[in-house]
Amino acid sequence: MSDVLGLLALPTDERDHDVPASWVLRIADSMSQEPGQWSAAADGLDDGHSWPLLGFVEHASSLVARDGSLRLAEQAAFALALLQDGPLDRRDVIVVADLLPRACDRACLDFAAVVRAGCARAGERGESCRNWLLQRPVGSSLYDEVGEGRTFRYRRVPAEFDADDLLARLERHRKDR
Repeated sequence: MSDVLGLLALPTDERDHDVPASWVLRIADSMSQEPGQWSAAADGLDDGHSWPLLGFVEHASSLVARDGSLRLAEQAAFALALLQDGPLDRRDVIVVADLLPRACDRACLDFAAVVRAGCARAGERGESCRNWLLQRPVGSSLYDEVGEGRTFRYRRVPAEFDADDLLARLERHRKDR
């Protein structure tokens, strides 16, 4: 297994979503400097490496929205291309991939240009990924936007959140008034 995959080890408990920006930036730097190694390693991605790589996209998207880094946005698109045809359920990947166009919009970056540049680094795998990314995955997001400026981030909506239940409660509340 490639040494680049060793960078995916989370430095903290992933459940608290308090992943240091330095972890994200180390991975992005490695992707910039060693795209060939990352592409080669993608063929051997297992669940244990794919989930942290998807987590990189999640956290990178928050940083892109906050700081407007074109390079980091392109590396997030590259990471999504590496996950193409990997072991993760595509629906899980799409939920996180939906953050990247939102982050680009917030940072006034050209999402299509970001996707083209990031996916180009992944060769054939990137071409396939580029096509579905440019269709801008749609659906109800499982992420909220919290904070402003340097504290901005995307936060996962808790798994126990039930949208239908919330709508029913709001409707009952409206009728009670």
